[in-house]
Amino acid sequence: MENQIRDFVEASNTLDTRLEQSTKEKVAECARLLALNLAHYKLKYGELPPTEQKNMAKTDQISSELADLLASGMLEMIAALNQVTIGNTDTTDPLH
Repeated sequence: MENQIRDFVEASNTLDTRLEQSTKEKVAECARLLALNLAHYKLKYGELPPTEQKNMAKTDQISSELADLLASGMLEMIAALNQVTIGNTDTTDPLH
């Protein structure tokens, strides 16, 4: 579990740095790109059950599964931000 927490913290710190370096317009473009990705996911796989969303948002303990999910979310945003700021479409290693 320590690895998952460490990965989440690293991704979160990297995202914070990238957000600080980005313009408001680029962050808005990133949000639109992520919204489009989410809409595509929902069309293909359906809605995430509201109880799962609520449980994830209200927990004060992070399981290794939740830590993986949080880190993946940070990496997705970093990849989207890379796309809109530097045109990098390689999402395999968004931290670099």
